[in-house]
Amino acid sequence: MATGIFTRKFTTSAVTKSSLKIGLIPADGIGREVIPAARQVLEALPTGPKFEFIHLDAGFEYFQKTGTALPQNTIDILKNECNGALFGAVSSPSHKVAGYSSPIVALRKHLDLYANVRPVMSVKSPAFPNQKELDMLIIRENTECL
Repeated sequence: MATGIFTRKFTTSAVTKSSLKIGLIPADGIGREVIPAARQVLEALPTGPKFEFIHLDAGFEYFQKTGTALPQNTIDILKNECNGALFGAVSSPSHKVAGYSSPIVALRKHLDLYANVRPVMSVKSPAFPNQKELDMLIIRENTECL
């Protein structure tokens, strides 16, 4: 192990649950393609928890229809019912739009998601028998001046 490298063992209690409720928020643009694809990946996993999915609304297009980019219902369901969420993408208007603010930034604030935590771990593979073990954690500030 190299000196100066922070190591840890990543665990979560959610992994031990037999089922997980996941909020799906496609939002705008490419999100409407990647969120259904991500759902298919989770549903195809051969082992692990089973997933229950809840479709939730947010985004600039939703704002244009309703006047709100992040409905309170989405926040409430994420806080009270879900174990996690998949968020697609948010379109940003090219000019200032009265009353609009980014729903992803608002979600971070409402859910107290002050850090973007990215675990990185290698997976052993017979195809690469000499592969070195990688286990690191990248943490990035996530509040964007909230």
